[in-house]
Amino acid sequence: MAQCGSKFLINTRPAERANALSKALQALGYSVYELPLLSLEPIAFNAELEAQFAQFKHAEIVVVVSPIAVELGMQYASQSNISLAQLQNKQWIAVGGSTQKALAKYKIDSECPTVETSEGMLQLPILNDLISAQSSNSQHTKSVRIAFWRGIGGRTLMMDELIAQGCTVLNILLYRRALPNYTMDDLKQLAQQLPATVLVSSEQSWKNWQQLNSQMVEHAIARPNDFLNNQYVVLGDRVSQVLRDDLINARQILTVQHLQANEIDSVIQNRNNNK
Repeated sequence: MAQCGSKFLINTRPAERANALSKALQALGYSVYELPLLSLEPIAFNAELEAQFAQFKHAEIVVVVSPIAVELGMQYASQSNISLAQLQNKQWIAVGGSTQKALAKYKIDSECPTVETSEGMLQLPILNDLISAQSSNSQHTKSVRIAFWRGIGGRTLMMDELIAQGCTVLNILLYRRALPNYTMDDLKQLAQQLPATVLVSSEQSWKNWQQLNSQMVEHAIARPNDFLNNQYVVLGDRVSQVLRDDLINARQILTVQHLQANEIDSVIQNRNNNK
């Protein structure tokens, strides 16, 4: 049985995003167990997406939330006869470093927040200034058109805030986020890893973790008490608050602002040293 105080961590990032972080943590001496809590399933290019990309041509700003959103968006833009030159003339915002690198492959410069969350993105000068201008001159300022390349269920906080400030938002959904299918044998192997330090990077991944916990209890693979000694490394204050609402013991929650191995290691070691 793993001990959450040791250098052991369950990396729950989607499979295509987990590898680099797992390797960086392993370089710091961690044993990493990869358990993707989200699978990213592309939405096929259809009439609705074709109509949205026709509108997308007029967007001034594009917010991209993940590397898979970059790849699918670029593919569908090409199918919509939008040239790379047209794309490069827009202003781009990437939710994180990996998304920014994915855009750079297409020679597209983008702004990226220091804190890789919706709240952090809203603090970017390009959006902060835009919101201020829209709210102070709403009757005289043309509504700025902002397109989102995203998956179903993600980044709604940011869109809601921009809409509230008078921006025109084009919500382009490119993929679905689902809980991967895990067998009983998979769940039995997971139960053997508990208690553990578990990475939680989104509200949806937390909900999916709870769903797996319920399945393990329902099938008598684990008991409710088996989860009490877990600790959770959580990305951002908003998702941390979601866990605080669900957990009795807030000390189980360690908040980070970046999915970087050094920062994750620092908060884990600080907590373990203060026990």
